[in-house]
Amino acid sequence: MCHLLFDSYLIKYLIVQTVTAFLSVFLCFKYLFAGKRLRINPVILVFISAYVLVNIFSWFLIPSIYKFPSMWTMSTVVVYALWCMVVSQYARGQKYQNAMLFVWVAAAILECTITIMQVAHGDRALGTLGNENFLAGFLGLTIPVSVGYFLSIKKRIMYYTGGVIVSLFLVVLYMTHSRGAWIGICASTASVLIITFGKIGKRVTIVLSLGVIVLALLFLPYLFNFVAVQFGGDVRPAIWEGTLYMILEKPLIGWGKGAYFIFYPKFRVQEYWSTKCPTDLTVHAHNEYLQILAETGVAGLVMFAGLVILLIKYGVRKFDNLKARRRYILLGMICGIIGLLAHNVVCNNLQMPSSAVFLWCAIGVVISYISTKVLRWRSDGLKARLFFLAFVSLMVIIVWHTGIKPTVEQYLFKKGWNYRADGNYAKAIEIYSQAEAWYPWDVELHYRAAYAYTMNDEYDRAIKEYHDVIRLAPLYGSVHRNLGIVYMKNGEYKNAKVAFVTALRVNEKDVSVNANLSKMKGAEKNIKETE
Repeated sequence: MCHLLFDSYLIKYLIVQTVTAFLSVFLCFKYLFAGKRLRINPVILVFISAYVLVNIFSWFLIPSIYKFPSMWTMSTVVVYALWCMVVSQYARGQKYQNAMLFVWVAAAILECTITIMQVAHGDRALGTLGNENFLAGFLGLTIPVSVGYFLSIKKRIMYYTGGVIVSLFLVVLYMTHSRGAWIGICASTASVLIITFGKIGKRVTIVLSLGVIVLALLFLPYLFNFVAVQFGGDVRPAIWEGTLYMILEKPLIGWGKGAYFIFYPKFRVQEYWSTKCPTDLTVHAHNEYLQILAETGVAGLVMFAGLVILLIKYGVRKFDNLKARRRYILLGMICGIIGLLAHNVVCNNLQMPSSAVFLWCAIGVVISYISTKVLRWRSDGLKARLFFLAFVSLMVIIVWHTGIKPTVEQYLFKKGWNYRADGNYAKAIEIYSQAEAWYPWDVELHYRAAYAYTMNDEYDRAIKEYHDVIRLAPLYGSVHRNLGIVYMKNGEYKNAKVAFVTALRVNEKDVSVNANLSKMKGAEKNIKETE
């Protein structure tokens, strides 16, 4: 069973989700019944709450048929916000903070060790995160956090130890060949220098000046050509162009949180199919800010940007006023956040738990430093009990529907995939059916099940599965082409022609569609001659 979930981000998210739910319930209980007082910056709390509410509101605007396929993504916003709040309360204690940072750095060392072993065996530098960019994003945040952690410890030996460990992280970061990660490292390094050595009141001017200089340098012939080579043939510019068209149609509130993969194909430019690695299902915009704009519009981006700007402002102010060495932890968190956000100008790893969980953890730590306001609950016992019961029920619903059920479905999906790879299509179909019973909104599951039915000569069932894909994602890359092929095999040439014509609207560069249209005309001609 372990190998079926080892590379899945769902199992990682489920662990974080369950821990977050438990700690949130525990914190809620202490707050309502045990006299616990929450310390939170009220302005930051308003922005986090507003950001969550904008995401939920945008999700409610999605047509009903698409709500469930996008529900998992929407729920992550709630979980990460709760995780941030939990961390902000527990990270106030030095003991908890040290333990958290120790585990964080130890986990990064383990990831690097696994990655080096992979590279030594000729494999890609993935760690356990499944993608080089996801590993690079995690390390890009971890490096400044680690520097701050080791600088906060008053032992010379820890400086040398920290130097070795950070060097290890940088070596593995290089192994990932992630271009975005080095943008992040440059941004976090510049942030460290500006915050540490920049004069109070002059930092914003320095940042703006550096921004203008960087933009000017990009137009120098050598650098311009270098950037053009780096992104020549890359899938990102084509995705960005389509996403911009998507944003322009619904700029204020967007298309709905989690609904990017459903509506993006409507705006996908045909040049996308000529890039190096086009895929049938484009799930992310490969730019976090375009993703936010596409899904939640200007409202979502303003809330997120406002949260980050205020967090940095209050955090830097606190850093200036702190004299203890622990101020370097705060510095590391702030600069790590800046670095990861810079990285995600050309990446989408904030959509994955491997980066998102640690980003919101870092935000929670910064909040713990800047929060002085104490929140108290004022109500009678009945109101407190009803609120607590409602909160517990909400946590159970979130964990069950967006954590446990998708994880079980993915386990069965991968199990069925293995049977399909072995050519045992009947067994694969049986397992796929079990997976659909757990979580019937996985587009990829229906797509793979349809292929298994086709190979098992169950064409009617295959057609049904392909229509389930179209119902959940109308312009999924190859589904109409494959549906046309199944219709041909089933002798339904009229339906096959409709499916192939639709496939050409999705991807006019698909040469196999024209080949199949020619085959179909030949088959129709033979039928007429026979008659």
